[in-house]
Amino acid sequence: MTHAAAAATPPNVSASPSAPAFYVIDDLSADRHVAQSAIEIAGHSARGFSGGAQLLDALSGLAPGVFLVDLMMPDVDGAAVLDAVTRRDAGDVVLMMSAHADIAAAVGAIRRGAHDFLLKPLDMTEATETLARAVSLFTSRQEAERIEASVRDIVTSITPKEMLVLRHLLAGKRNKTIAFELGVSERTIEVHRARLIKRSNSGTFAGLIAFAVRAGIAPAED
Repeated sequence: MTHAAAAATPPNVSASPSAPAFYVIDDLSADRHVAQSAIEIAGHSARGFSGGAQLLDALSGLAPGVFLVDLMMPDVDGAAVLDAVTRRDAGDVVLMMSAHADIAAAVGAIRRGAHDFLLKPLDMTEATETLARAVSLFTSRQEAERIEASVRDIVTSITPKEMLVLRHLLAGKRNKTIAFELGVSERTIEVHRARLIKRSNSGTFAGLIAFAVRAGIAPAED
């Protein structure tokens, strides 16, 4: 997100984010099936991949979701998979897995963008609790992106004249001052202001200003 995090949901945003897909990437079939079982216990289903290379080949076509990735794989290792998933910037949540209690590796994975690190063999209670947190994080990320997309759509719909008025309003100027500086009537400014409030679904002038700040619109310069 390039703008400040949305402090409030625009009124025209109502749909709920979709549930995440689940993916297990592990070259050991037994470990892969255990991870898929943990996901099923948590109430979901998962697609399995037998290695990092197989996952990377399919990545561009996968829906956003939660990825359980083994750290040590012979073809493409878990760190490379983590980097690839992170780069696509789709709000995915990555959980790393390893049979080795390597603190340095765990810290490294978290720093590269992993949400958590699970030791194999998986403890089912711990795994399901971690999955629940991952789903919560995924939902939050998708909601934030959905709100951001709605804000971008609204900004795109604002006409050049309305945007000019809005930037002057952001600068703290009164309608009369803006009208004088733009060479129009005060009534024209009032009409633009009312349209901006309606277009942005802000409800009030204060709501319009909050929307503009959230959208990253810059105030007019003197």
